Amino acid sequence: MADAIWMRRWRPGGMIGGEAGLEWSMHAHRRTSDADVIGRDMARGSVSFDWRRSEILPYGVVGALQTQIDADVYRISQDSEFDDWFTRIDPIFAGELRWPLIRAAGAVTHILEPVLQVVWSPEHDWSDELPNEDSQLIEFDEGNLFSLDRFPGWDERESGLRANLGMTWTRIDPTGWSLALTAGRVLRSNRDTAFDGTGPLGAKHSDWLLAAHYSDSDGLAIANRSLFDDSFSISRNELRLGWLKPGLEVSAGHLWMDSDPREGRDKDVSELTATAGWQITDGWWASTETRYDFTAERAQKAAVGLEYRNECLTLEMGLERRFTSSVDVKPETTFDLGIRLGGFGKQKDRPGTVARRACLR
Repeated sequence: MADAIWMRRWRPGGMIGGEAGLEWSMHAHRRTSDADVIGRDMARGSVSFDWRRSEILPYGVVGALQTQIDADVYRISQDSEFDDWFTRIDPIFAGELRWPLIRAAGAVTHILEPVLQVVWSPEHDWSDELPNEDSQLIEFDEGNLFSLDRFPGWDERESGLRANLGMTWTRIDPTGWSLALTAGRVLRSNRDTAFDGTGPLGAKHSDWLLAAHYSDSDGLAIANRSLFDDSFSISRNELRLGWLKPGLEVSAGHLWMDSDPREGRDKDVSELTATAGWQITDGWWASTETRYDFTAERAQKAAVGLEYRNECLTLEMGLERRFTSSVDVKPETTFDLGIRLGGFGKQKDRPGTVARRACLR
């Protein structure tokens, strides 16, 4: 598999104004099998142009106009169900209104922001013309509630006329803690066939999204997001807790998801995860992680790790046991050993300290 991406952003200025972006991307993957369909190989070349301009309107309302045009060329091999070549051009137009309201009650600040976003793109169904390789798992949360397209890849895209509605309330306390609540949903003129009628976005009206975030100055953070329909039947819920102190990281979370054959889940998912990390001494960091599956009533995995870091290099050692099994996957134990030189690649941010050494040059 190979990917290449080039992006540029700029401000046009003048009468056009706003901010524009241009992206060129190429992707190719090859399967070793020569069998029809099973050994399908694909290559894609894409170009995307987007533009957005926002203005402050009377009474503090923030209005925005946005457009995006995507063009793709696909080469599909070893799959008799699709043509060898496929091309498409997909335009998107959107308008948005936000009304941020701020109220100070003594030293406490309240922020209320309702948002209305209307998005249009031509209705289409590419399932008979293009295989969906990179957009199988779809997230719906406060991070993409106002996105033009919620599919994670290029192969599939949202279409039709839709309205993204939401409201956020934030309370900022002078003692150092804050609480934010977000609620919203997506309304469509017609059901989008790209979602196959399943999942939180599969219906004409999406599930309701409700998210809460709490954080304080002592390092405690709590987040919960839920998706439920009009009858308050929860399809997904995620709760996460974290506590961050100098030399100590502790987090835990619980995830619940309804079964969805489209995403490869034949059964409901109910999992508990817990992780911890602590500074043993300067330069030495230990960690542990476990995951328990309540549906299967057994542990999924357990892991321990040890890391040594100074200015010159990072040495990582890890031992992991995966308990789950299926027809194709067996339980296994793995041991990892990794070395990273300082200044190369992304380094993990730790709350602890590194061992001080003088690196030779």
